[in-house]
Amino acid sequence: MSGVEPTDNAAERSIRCLVIDRAVTSVTRSGRGRERLARMMAVIATCHKRGRSTHEYILACLSAWCRNEEHPSMLDL
Repeated sequence: MSGVEPTDNAAERSIRCLVIDRAVTSVTRSGRGRERLARMMAVIATCHKRGRSTHEYILACLSAWCRNEEHPSMLDL
């Protein structure tokens, strides 16, 4: 694909400060906690980059979960 970088440097740079903060503060102590934090950081970074409300996306995910429906796709943001 033309115009697409062969590496993901922009994505890595966008979450670098969060990864450093996570490592320094040891906010999570389990593998599950680290996985959940990584997912939340990805949601926040994606919403921010696309100019969408993180709050609205998370509410839509929770509403879908309560109704036993599939969560909204991050690709649609």
